[in-house]
Amino acid sequence: MKIEFKILYTLLILYFFSSTLTAQQTSWYKTFNISKHNYQYGNYVIQTLDGGYAVIARDNGGEKIYLLKVDRYGKQEWLKTIDSLRRSSCILQKSDSSFIIAGSDFQNAKIINTDKEGNIIWLRSYSLNNEACSFYKIKLLNNGELIACGDIAYPSKAYIVKTDSSGNILWQKTVSDSGLINALDIAVSGHHYYITGSSLNQGKLKTILIKFSEYGNLQWFKKIGSDKYGDGEYGLAITYEQANKLAVAGTLTDYTFPTGYIAKYDTSGNLLDRKFHNSIYRLSSMTKDSCGYALCGENRFGNNIRFIKTNLEGEEIYNRVLDISNKIFLFSININSTSDNGYVISGNAGPEDSSEVLVIKTDSTGYVQPVHIVTISSEIPMKFNLFQNYPNPFNPSTKINYTIPNTQYTILKVYDALGKEVAQLVNQKQKAGSYEVDFDGKDLPSGIYFYKLSTGDFSDTKRMILLK
Repeated sequence: MKIEFKILYTLLILYFFSSTLTAQQTSWYKTFNISKHNYQYGNYVIQTLDGGYAVIARDNGGEKIYLLKVDRYGKQEWLKTIDSLRRSSCILQKSDSSFIIAGSDFQNAKIINTDKEGNIIWLRSYSLNNEACSFYKIKLLNNGELIACGDIAYPSKAYIVKTDSSGNILWQKTVSDSGLINALDIAVSGHHYYITGSSLNQGKLKTILIKFSEYGNLQWFKKIGSDKYGDGEYGLAITYEQANKLAVAGTLTDYTFPTGYIAKYDTSGNLLDRKFHNSIYRLSSMTKDSCGYALCGENRFGNNIRFIKTNLEGEEIYNRVLDISNKIFLFSININSTSDNGYVISGNAGPEDSSEVLVIKTDSTGYVQPVHIVTISSEIPMKFNLFQNYPNPFNPSTKINYTIPNTQYTILKVYDALGKEVAQLVNQKQKAGSYEVDFDGKDLPSGIYFYKLSTGDFSDTKRMILLK
């Protein structure tokens, strides 16, 4: 018996070390409580050069902006408050690992450069004639210069600024219409910049397309949309394709319900094709990779997130609902691709009266392993208990049971043998009762893992073995 155990243990260690040499797609979701205010949002997320993720987040109570850094498994590494911003919806990372953040303080548009730990290196403010300005998107050019787009509140104008690598203005331009106009995203192609957004004039909402030269010369400005009563559309995201084409994603309403779309234009702003994706009620974001496009937005049928993957023609390949079982309301704001051909999504999650910052890491098909929390008894237990998982060893899933004798904010996490967090299974307030949670280790290598239950009054840790 002892010899068989030693053989099993040796094989386990060999599996563990050999598996860690192979890159695997990971999928997870995490929520983060970043402030004392009830409503919190993850506005924008990117994968960082170290394999982790950086999130621009905000709260609605104090109108504060935060920079949240997590590792590749979603474990929080640090959180910084960006005091000089009140709104922000974009972040990028430079080759030196520093961050560029664009936003506003309600009066001036701002660009901030921080080091890789979120400490401010420089800050620049931008405005015209003391008018209230905002930036929505910013792009890093190959030579280190920056191009940002946004708007001026009153009188309403689209606002585009190009700067050097230190944020000093090279040129700034505005585009006006007879109504309200917003520049929401920008695409770069060689010596030209393409912008999409919206124009609202006499109740008619239309998509805008704008083209500038690299020197700030306006090439053309177009509005696309129906003049019929009740119709409306806007462009939310834009990318440049090969063969002189633009892809614009947005939302269209034809007097009934909004629906997401991807439209193709030539570089003169002429509409070539449009594909509708009716299961998205309102589009939140689009990202492009070598295989096609990934869209996320509000699900038409329920308070959760709809994910759609298309080919390069905008035709649907995958269509999923990202429904995290222990959260009532889920909303996405941004999506970006990751180095393992998956995607990362930011937004917010929570019950009706509050929300926390939500970050979801999916595989290449938009799949994320849900965590199923089952209340197996409402009878009030006498004490806290964390039980041994079963089965154990397991491949790839197992169940973890625990009891809590009174209402507690409960956290259940899984760690690898080095103490690195690999999964967050529970992070919410729970009533007294007995609970069962499923843990799926399909994205993890064989090895020894630890799961820890923490409440305000109790903490316990147990060991389990994943054997593939």
